[in-house]
Amino acid sequence: MVAGGDVDTTDFAFAPDGDRIAYLADQISDEHPELFLVDISGPAPAAPVRRSPVLDTAVGPSVDNFSFSPDSSRIAMRGDFFIPNQIELAVSPVSAGSAQVLNTALPIDGDVTFYEWRADSRGILFEADMIANNDTEGWSIDLSAPN
Repeated sequence: MVAGGDVDTTDFAFAPDGDRIAYLADQISDEHPELFLVDISGPAPAAPVRRSPVLDTAVGPSVDNFSFSPDSSRIAMRGDFFIPNQIELAVSPVSAGSAQVLNTALPIDGDVTFYEWRADSRGILFEADMIANNDTEGWSIDLSAPN
């Protein structure tokens, strides 16, 4: 843990299958919370693994919230990953691989405001003002391709 870093004790969740715990912490760069997963399926917990996009800490981004897919294979997250105060949506497989930002480039002050997993975990619905700021649209992303 970096000096001054801490684990957010209010932002953590168990995967629906119970094999992993997700939490937010600024354990790499102080004041920049990122998403970490710990596999707890074995006899001892595994080391934490970062699942958020690698953040540009020079500008101050962070992960704001997250949720597991119903089948526990992926985790979605909202945060200002690359531009301060511009909230985007990313999804990462829980077992390996890196996070992928799902939204297209946002207009100035544009944000992803809400998201929800499909019940079958094969897609995600979200609200964002991706075309024009303050004009929220509904979007759907098909994630049925293999992780």
